[in-house]
Amino acid sequence: MAHATSSTVPGSMTGTGNVQADTVETSGPGGKGSSGTPQGAGQDALVPVATRNNTYYLGVNGSSATQTFRSKHKAACDITSVALMYGNSYSTSGGPQGDGPTSLTVACSVEPVAGTIFRGFFSGAPTGTVAPGAVLYSDPVGCFIPKGTFFFVRTYVSGNYPLGMTLNYAHGLGQDTTGDPSVTSDSGEGVASPSGTDVTASGSISSAYVTSYSPFCILGTTRTLSPVFVVVGDSIANYSDEAPDMGWVTRALGNQWPLVKTAQPGETMQEWVTDGTSVSLVEARRRLFRYGTHFVFADGRNDLSGGRTLAQIQADMITAWNMAMAQGGVSWQATITPKVTTTDQYSTLGNQTTDASDTVRVLLNTWIRDGAPILSGAAAAAGSSAAGTVRAGQAGHPLYSYLEVADVVESARNSGKFSIAQVRTVTDAASTASSKVITSATANFTSADLGKSVFMAGSGTAGATQTGVIAFVTNSTTVTMAQTAITTASGQNLQIGAVTYDGTHPDGFFHRAIGAALASQFSAAVTAYLA
Repeated sequence: MAHATSSTVPGSMTGTGNVQADTVETSGPGGKGSSGTPQGAGQDALVPVATRNNTYYLGVNGSSATQTFRSKHKAACDITSVALMYGNSYSTSGGPQGDGPTSLTVACSVEPVAGTIFRGFFSGAPTGTVAPGAVLYSDPVGCFIPKGTFFFVRTYVSGNYPLGMTLNYAHGLGQDTTGDPSVTSDSGEGVASPSGTDVTASGSISSAYVTSYSPFCILGTTRTLSPVFVVVGDSIANYSDEAPDMGWVTRALGNQWPLVKTAQPGETMQEWVTDGTSVSLVEARRRLFRYGTHFVFADGRNDLSGGRTLAQIQADMITAWNMAMAQGGVSWQATITPKVTTTDQYSTLGNQTTDASDTVRVLLNTWIRDGAPILSGAAAAAGSSAAGTVRAGQAGHPLYSYLEVADVVESARNSGKFSIAQVRTVTDAASTASSKVITSATANFTSADLGKSVFMAGSGTAGATQTGVIAFVTNSTTVTMAQTAITTASGQNLQIGAVTYDGTHPDGFFHRAIGAALASQFSAAVTAYLA
């Protein structure tokens, strides 16, 4: 695998930093308006300084409402001030994307320590307005938050607001060790009590497991150099079939550095480079893109499923990589995972059928693994030795290297099928309605099963198969699930270690495996950047 040096990727590994600081703006890139006063230059530049920076990818609230959300974040560097970035555009899984339906009124505050509240302002005013498709910045709030410290942000919003980060999903905080996706203990996240009131200045928070309107980027000032990772991708790169606010990139980074997720459900590389169906949505995310020092490109699956040709996808990838190189960023491209159908819940290879797009996927991954050869600015054939051809990591190529994701999930390289190595099935499982406990005399549960997904026959509605996640292993015959059984059942099949729920999105087991496989690559890049 080729590796770049600071001379081949401008500004990438020099340790001098290349984050683009915010300045005062009245209109952002592409012409959509923004408001607030994000100011700074040099040591006072506003850059991403915390974890859990996510765009609004879960649609919009069903109707106009008021609410205060309290979200938890981790300081990824020594923070000396915090400025919050809010948006008003959204996407939905496989559905529409666009501007929010109404203008929003927003108030905010920062809690460096629980109960110690620093109010936020917008150009000196206690509230700000976010027009549909626009972006709103708070004034910087002066406070010191040491690297590695958890802190809170309170956001009051009024209007038909977009939805993003899921609160009380402890996985995304790096706190969850149980695998239970409903963990709420010690999170501190939630909504106003009484619900719907403005408690940004003072007031109580009630724990709630909800999707929220929270800042989609935590900006601030810092006196320490820090990389900023930006993810461009689809639902797989975001988290799908993993814990919300988690996913393989988050796991690979270990919750240690600022991570900005611009990934959106259903997105294609074509959409990212051409503005797609919603110019404002792409604009809002490109405001985040410009902060990056390190870029993870993980689009491609939806391009393949949509019938794009090899040449079209390659051209779009090169365009996207050049966007990152133009600001001195280090970029990786992930290999693309398979898509299959099944007749037995993906428990055997023989009953997995590869998608018609797999031939192109294999050619695309072969090209990526060969360093994505480029000649005269366009894709060259894998294996090309023509004069002037450059590959990832070489001078003149916009890509630093690639991330091997597909090999982790496939049964063999280019098989087009999900590995079933971690799958086992027992036939004596039992569940009780309204209980989370599953028992099996033959399952031989171990700690390695913690967090695995399962298919439990008979425990769903009207005796249907129910999917779930193992939250706690009691002993070799008993586990506690994250989900409650609906129907009492006994002598049933229990498939332990599901690989995918829908044939497209790798299960949480694979997200954890991918994260573990790639952690050293990211760690080495950070070490070089900070040297």
